[in-house]
Amino acid sequence: MNVLATRLAEIVECPYCGRDFNSAISIEGHSPKPGDISVCLYCAGILVFTETLGYRKMEDGELENLPEEYSDVKETIEKYVYSVLSCCEITEVKS
Repeated sequence: MNVLATRLAEIVECPYCGRDFNSAISIEGHSPKPGDISVCLYCAGILVFTETLGYRKMEDGELENLPEEYSDVKETIEKYVYSVLSCCEITEVKS
């Protein structure tokens, strides 16, 4: 596995829980680009990188409508989201 951590040009906020991020980690070894999918480490919200490398919420049905070649990505995201939600609790939410 080729893991790469990339420091983002500016701090971005999770649109679900409001936590701030200044970096992104890729298990595929590449820097984030617009349209890439990410998951919030705090709330397990499924995110999509915007043109400015900020985050937006993934829209309803967007994950299910990914092309077939991304089926392993769907499974990985679903397992990660389940594991975060089943073992972690958000103790602070930025308002």
